[in-house]
Amino acid sequence: MTSATQCDHAVTSYEDGLEREVGIDSLLPRIMEACADTYAFKWGFKGEVPTDRPEHHSAQPGTVVPVEGVAFRVDEQFFFRRYPEPDEPAPTAAEVRALFRNRARAPRRRS
Repeated sequence: MTSATQCDHAVTSYEDGLEREVGIDSLLPRIMEACADTYAFKWGFKGEVPTDRPEHHSAQPGTVVPVEGVAFRVDEQFFFRRYPEPDEPAPTAAEVRALFRNRARAPRRRS
């Protein structure tokens, strides 16, 4: 772990968290990690942010995070957006089961 990935926590503010808040209290620790990771990525330390320790770092952009029966996709600015978005087709039942079972990346869409 580098000092940059610790400094990102030092500059993360309460307002950063409020800006990303989605109304699910159990997601708040991940949101605060996302705020910190935003700074690390902005400062050029993208490759130094560990992805194998979700308790200490946020989900990476593009990842779908299931929480309390609701799914969120992490966007490029580390905002948690409801998944699927209103203009996206809904995933199939099998895709939803796999998503919540594996807590993996979003399933690929069929054309």
